[in-house]
Amino acid sequence: MKSLRLVAYATLVAGWVACSAQSENSVLLTGNVPDYQGKGEFILARMGQSDTIPLQADGSFSYEVKNLQKAEEGSLVLNYLKNKKSVHCYLIPGGKLDVKITGADGEITIGDATVPDYKLTAVFTGTGKKESDYLNTPPFYNYVFKNADGTPVTFENYMNQIAEQKQRMHKALEGTCEAFAKEKTAELDLMMNDMEFIYYRRLKNDGNDASKDAGFMAFVNSIDLNDPKVSPYLLIEVIDFRLEQSPDLYKGMDYGIRFFSYLRDNIANKEWAGQVADKRMTQMLSNSDVSGLAKTFELYRTISGKSEEFKENEAIYNSLAKLLPGVKATDFEMQDKEGKIVHFLDVVGKGKVTYIDFWATWCGPCCLEIPFVEKKVEKYKDNPNIEFVSISLDRDKKEWLDKLEKDNSSWQQYIIPDNFESEFAKEYNITFIPSFMLFDKEGKIISIDAPRPSDDEAFEALIAPYVK
Repeated sequence: MKSLRLVAYATLVAGWVACSAQSENSVLLTGNVPDYQGKGEFILARMGQSDTIPLQADGSFSYEVKNLQKAEEGSLVLNYLKNKKSVHCYLIPGGKLDVKITGADGEITIGDATVPDYKLTAVFTGTGKKESDYLNTPPFYNYVFKNADGTPVTFENYMNQIAEQKQRMHKALEGTCEAFAKEKTAELDLMMNDMEFIYYRRLKNDGNDASKDAGFMAFVNSIDLNDPKVSPYLLIEVIDFRLEQSPDLYKGMDYGIRFFSYLRDNIANKEWAGQVADKRMTQMLSNSDVSGLAKTFELYRTISGKSEEFKENEAIYNSLAKLLPGVKATDFEMQDKEGKIVHFLDVVGKGKVTYIDFWATWCGPCCLEIPFVEKKVEKYKDNPNIEFVSISLDRDKKEWLDKLEKDNSSWQQYIIPDNFESEFAKEYNITFIPSFMLFDKEGKIISIDAPRPSDDEAFEALIAPYVK
């Protein structure tokens, strides 16, 4: 859910809007860091690029930010500070923005020098002041869910907190230019949308039942599933809640079938039902796992209005469906330690189940798993039914070889130098490492998301049927 809202948010704010009709394409950025004693500089990060802004001995700076075609948000980072603290600024072409850093908070040592450690807040003057002030207004997300005596707050209390947050942020927008205010209002509305079910989830996590709160239930019951003006993400939350509260409804069916059946049976507006269905399927596919989704996707086909989102979902599903359990492994070329080409199908499907570890020397979590792989190799070294293989995604073959020599690894080791850009990584949807897979004796997929060797219980449960 969260990831999809972020996608929606990114789509909403994809382009920065200009607040000035001026033709100039630069901003003069000036300012001062009080009591500056260190050797450092500002880094201005903006829209996929960065500018280095040198600081004078007195902490002052003056820098022309060039090649601005429209207003942009930027982030100023004082590079010698702990945690790379930053302030945000709004750069309007043709303007001048002055930034005075405030908030010295303790000291840090750099070499032989002791310098201030700033909280790094800023006072802005000039073009973009109001907008920059807004960007540095801290959001308030630490809502209170418990009273002093430990009892849950009411739904009404929680919603009042959200209303106060909205009011505070809208007030911070006062005085900003029209385009900026419109963009940020829409952004705020999107971010604050569907907050009601955070209340439900938090109470549930704390062992409390939000359904016992009359205000929350009144809210849930007030939602008209057929109203296209309601957020589709909120409708998804409502349907999930109603299904959870009615375990006998569509009893015995998988969750996906239950959800889409409820959607089909309770939303009369078929066009609207299709839009909600598209959003839910996008969420389900975002996990990159379509195991058990075949029947659900077929039901989804009958509900979707065949929108562009449906076409995208279908393409993703078809791609991931090639990685379902029982599908034969796809062949690719790898290299062994001597540089010899080895085919993937020469490694898997040779009468043993094959457990594969995808890793790289630069990946800390990957390296932490290596001792656990080694323990499994040692445990099953005399078992004729399982083989362990490690495949590196290192670009630097020497780094890989040095690591193997250091570890004195005893099991099969291969490398795919093209890293995540390799056809292998793309075909098997390897977007992060460490990643683990299990193939059966015939080279068919058992799992492309196998447990880590450090997860001993889950690992042993997965391989148990194959190593007897």
